[in-house]
Amino acid sequence: MAAGGIMNGRHALEKLEAGAALVQLYSGLIYRGPALVAEVAEALRQARRT
Repeated sequence: MAAGGIMNGRHALEKLEAGAALVQLYSGLIYRGPALVAEVAEALRQARRT
């Protein structure tokens, strides 16, 4: 599980590619708000297409 410092979709993808099965967005939600969830979801969709 990756926790802390995930502030955008790229950060989440990096953690998942490094072997994490889950990412915790708590800190990112505090600073960026719920739009972060949509950004991470879009980054995951884009990564699956490639």
